[in-house]
Amino acid sequence: MTYALNIILIKVSENAITAYGLYYKIQQFVLFAAFGLRDAITPVVSFNHGMRSKKRVKEGIKYGMIYTIIIMTVFVSCAGGIRICTYSG
Repeated sequence: MTYALNIILIKVSENAITAYGLYYKIQQFVLFAAFGLRDAITPVVSFNHGMRSKKRVKEGIKYGMIYTIIIMTVFVSCAGGIRICTYSG
């Protein structure tokens, strides 16, 4: 996917490839944080599922979702700010 997009963007300019590369690296950094939260919540939910504690399973899923949504919301806000700053000047 990245290679194909680079082939398309080279027709625009080298700056477009650089901008896409930077955005892709930042996106991966944030996604890895979300994946880490998912992987951290899995054993908590599994342990509580084994104890047949539906309340704690729901709490684990709820807090995992809340923290992941917060991380993604902050990223989207920052990405929007970067995009506005880049195109305004």
